Amino acid sequence: MMQDKFMSTENISVEEMYKVLEELGVKRETLEKLHPSSKTLSHLYSSIKKQN
Repeated sequence: MMQDKFMSTENISVEEMYKVLEELGVKRETLEKLHPSSKTLSHLYSSIKKQN
């Protein structure tokens, strides 16, 4: 199942995900230009967090 590959982000706000992504070098402005959904942002966040 696809969701098994991602960590649960249910209790993490979008702002917190952006904060962590920015700390890891992902620019919020770049992401916002793409208009990611909360689900897409959550997948990106969990993928990066699993690697670090």
